[in-house]
Amino acid sequence: MENICKITILAFTLLSFSGWAASDEGFQGLAWGASISSIKKKFPKATQEIVQENYHPICENSDGTARLCTVSQQSCERFGILCHPSLSIKEYMVGSYPFDIEFALSKNSTLDAVSLTYSGTLKAKNKSIGKQIFEHLMDSLTKKYGQPINSEYYTENRAGFIGGQQKWQTTSSRINLNYHGQFDENQKIVRATITIIYSPLNDDFSSKL
Repeated sequence: MENICKITILAFTLLSFSGWAASDEGFQGLAWGASISSIKKKFPKATQEIVQENYHPICENSDGTARLCTVSQQSCERFGILCHPSLSIKEYMVGSYPFDIEFALSKNSTLDAVSLTYSGTLKAKNKSIGKQIFEHLMDSLTKKYGQPINSEYYTENRAGFIGGQQKWQTTSSRINLNYHGQFDENQKIVRATITIIYSPLNDDFSSKL
């Protein structure tokens, strides 16, 4: 198993990358609800790739019978998500770090969230590296948005699991920082995911369930 630590960041704020800080408007001057053309104008390298999916009898007709559709189509009909392929940019350099950017779209094809996924690797690094990244992100987000409204600080246990969670809220956006990972008997990272979800404040997923 590869010891790779992938860091997924949805519209994050790093102290050292203040120029990339997301504003209340959305991300980098793109307001929530921005059109695909507006996203491409701001980020010319952004492309939209249609992923081929298999069809299954999982969508429901008005009479209760099932019909063939993809998982994305089912999610769109039931929850209003995954209705359109996201726009993305591969290997975008932020400072000295490479990131994959993803612009998630709403049901009406407008900007609904932004994710940045760290595309480098941290093979067999000491678990302290993951903690340093988590704390750096936490400190940077706190510097920009103030104290989190909910906090579960970085913890680890004897089984080798590590994690933490922080939540912030602005007048128009919510930011969730999550860290989940595992280390081996040599204190080396086996797997880890650090995720920051940055989305509109009025995007209440629970209302779609």
